[in-house]
Amino acid sequence: MSRLAEIEAISRPSTTGIVSRLVEKGLVERADNPDDGRSAVVAITLAGSELLEQRRAERNAFLARAIESLEDDEQLVLARAAEIIERITAER
Repeated sequence: MSRLAEIEAISRPSTTGIVSRLVEKGLVERADNPDDGRSAVVAITLAGSELLEQRRAERNAFLARAIESLEDDEQLVLARAAEIIERITAER
């Protein structure tokens, strides 16, 4: 939970609550870590993977429609911004 909290930049108690709700919904599984009894291993389930895929597809479709509705000059600004973000993240 600590590592997940760090990755998501949220508190450990928040992470624990979120993971518990995801477990209840069958979207992730939590198991004791065989190497460290003080921690847990969290893994996405098939249902979680399918929901994630669906949500990503919906988000991508929404963004594609939104971008298509922009003026040409606005689309060029977004394309340039995407190039800059890609360069910045590649430097990490």
